[in-house]
Amino acid sequence: MKHWAGAMAVAMLLAGISPAYGIPRAPGKNFDCQVLAKSGIHALVMVQADSAEDAETVAKGAMSVDMGGQRSPTLSVIECLETAKETFKDSTFQKFVEKMVR
Repeated sequence: MKHWAGAMAVAMLLAGISPAYGIPRAPGKNFDCQVLAKSGIHALVMVQADSAEDAETVAKGAMSVDMGGQRSPTLSVIECLETAKETFKDSTFQKFVEKMVR
């Protein structure tokens, strides 16, 4: 009986089903969010999330890095795009994002 319980636990882990006390699953995608910082300057927030909508929610409460390199609280989110798959409408901001160290 103990052998069967151990085999079932291994099968659950392989299937991605973890016990309640297990480690939470990390979000599946990386997003870059263009935001308006408290400083009044457009800024970047890098977010891990499952969707652009989730990324926007996370970015609203995050600290951002503006185009001058200063950290500032986020006031509002302009747009969140999946990293390296989409580009920002603002070409100056896109160039700033491309220069960021990952």
